[in-house]
Amino acid sequence: MQYLGLLIIIAAWFVIVGIIYLLRSLGINVPVKVYYGVFIMLRDEELVKEVIAPLGNLLRRLPSWLVIALTVGFFSVSMFIIVPIPLTIMGINAWGLPSMLYLMFRNLILMVIAMMHRLSPIETVRSGFTPLAPLIPGVTVSLYTFIYIIVAIGIGILLHELAHGAVSSRYGIRIKSGGAFAFLFLAFGGFVEIDEEELRNRSILIRLAVYSSGVFMNVVLAYVAVAIVELAMMSLN
Repeated sequence: MQYLGLLIIIAAWFVIVGIIYLLRSLGINVPVKVYYGVFIMLRDEELVKEVIAPLGNLLRRLPSWLVIALTVGFFSVSMFIIVPIPLTIMGINAWGLPSMLYLMFRNLILMVIAMMHRLSPIETVRSGFTPLAPLIPGVTVSLYTFIYIIVAIGIGILLHELAHGAVSSRYGIRIKSGGAFAFLFLAFGGFVEIDEEELRNRSILIRLAVYSSGVFMNVVLAYVAVAIVELAMMSLN
């Protein structure tokens, strides 16, 4: 039964693709492109004027040093030490998740120690090694859980790119276009096309702020997600 939902999603996708092709055959302009029937992309310059530019104007109300400190600071902490999510409010004794670079570095050291002392896999895990398993639908995660993960990743990508665009706009860096894409309803996201030449001509701090803004938005989204989970748990109690 769990695969029935997946089949329905894929069938709905091709119904939409069929409608797009039908509208085009009737001479109706549809502002999306379809690639091989499985990939749809929307690219629109008006998105910059209607969404990204207003966000950039809002950020101009904040001091430049504050924007740089928040974006670069959160990026640095999240990438090299810990992703600062207040899990304690959900009863988890932690103020965040170890960063990926931290986990990789720690695992590498523990693997060397395990080989030197000839530890078994179980002993290696007990010593602190963090096993990383791939997300395989129906194997390591259920199909429905995988769909939730894909949706969460898609939302994260959209907001991640939107943050890049907003901070670029805040510093007057031209954004050529923006848009969104989807693949069989199973993966989706967004993008912004920043003028790389203008970006390279800005100071190193502004460039770091633009580069770091996506991760900053991901951390903010994590806070929102934790808050939503906590509110849901409170409503059940």
